[in-house]
Amino acid sequence: MRVPKPNQWNTDRIDAIVLPALERLLHDGELDSLSIESEQSNLRMLWARISVRGEQIQILVSDDDVAESLDQAKQRFFDELQSEISESSFAWGQLRE
Repeated sequence: MRVPKPNQWNTDRIDAIVLPALERLLHDGELDSLSIESEQSNLRMLWARISVRGEQIQILVSDDDVAESLDQAKQRFFDELQSEISESSFAWGQLRE
């Protein structure tokens, strides 16, 4: 696993996709850590690795091979995070918005 060096594209995607979803769906004190990582040296796929109250969640932030608008990426990330939270031990069955 490789942690990408920050660049404007990465920062923009994190600011536009990841942080708003975390702010909407997590309660104060629940976020343990957040990292953005890539499994490929060319950074074609970026993953958010999120630790929430001791549980690990991994969600795709962006994939160069998938044609989606920023709004579509934001909604997909939000939906996936919402689903992961509802299946967690700390928020089982809660559909947070």
